[in-house]
Amino acid sequence: MTYAAEEFPIKKKGMVLATYVSVTLAGGLLGRVLCGFITEHFNWEWFFFITTVMTTLVSLLIYFCLSESTGQVKSGKQNFTDHFKNLPLFSIFFI
Repeated sequence: MTYAAEEFPIKKKGMVLATYVSVTLAGGLLGRVLCGFITEHFNWEWFFFITTVMTTLVSLLIYFCLSESTGQVKSGKQNFTDHFKNLPLFSIFFI
């Protein structure tokens, strides 16, 4: 979502982020349906094999086709302990 927020103009950010969230939800639902179909017609091991192949292909596609971000990058190093200064972020660890 950070990439989408950096790369698209303000007027289109709502649509882009809504599309991202919708596709993420649809992917989770479609995955369950495909898992049931594959397990019913083949074997449960096939589901893991097919998922591994699809994940590898999509990862390679994203790696080679996604352009470099043009967003502003903060200069200077951040230390890991700087994250503990952010109380809402720090409180997520205890949920």
